Amino acid sequence: TSGNGKEVLKCTGAALASNMPKSLDMGTYKIVASFGTEYPASRNDFYVEGSATIVLQPKEERNVEINCAPTCGKVYAKFDSEMDKYFSSYSVEYSGTEALGAQAVTFAKGENDPWYIKLLPDGETVTYKISLTTKDEYQQKNNVGEITKTAYVTGEFNLQRNKAHKLSIKPNYTPQDDGGMGLSIIIDESTEERNVNIEVPVAWI
Repeated sequence: TSGNGKEVLKCTGAALASNMPKSLDMGTYKIVASFGTEYPASRNDFYVEGSATIVLQPKEERNVEINCAPTCGKVYAKFDSEMDKYFSSYSVEYSGTEALGAQAVTFAKGENDPWYIKLLPDGETVTYKISLTTKDEYQQKNNVGEITKTAYVTGEFNLQRNKAHKLSIKPNYTPQDDGGMGLSIIIDESTEERNVNIEVPVAWI
């Protein structure tokens, strides 16, 4: 596009050479390159985009290099093998971004493929919800005498484009007279690791 916002050329990479204008008026131009299809969230594909702004002078020929990067962040969970000892099922839901809206994506027991979630340019806060269903032998009554099988642990973290977050989940069970179970939660980022400890009493399960 030119400095006044007028689109000069739009085409696929294969057709670029044959459609490139032989000359352009001097001035400011923005060049945008992209590849893929952009989804609110996907396990198979993600979209990359990059741009560059140039100012053309009279009789000038320019070569422009554009660096493209994903417009999404990657999230996935790692469940410790000990989870199967205490829980019959477990999963993590991710939600809270503008693109997802009211929807959520789920990383469930036995899955390995990450989710690529579309993000705003400055990143977004992602909410996670861990669902835990205990096996019968570890069920406890809650404070009103009811037995509940499923408990939830929630939290959030900031996710930037072209970054990854791994949520590592490991049980820490300590038998007590009144029951007791803890979950050690680690949010593992590509650039730093931040530990978050969350204790989940068995009475919640």
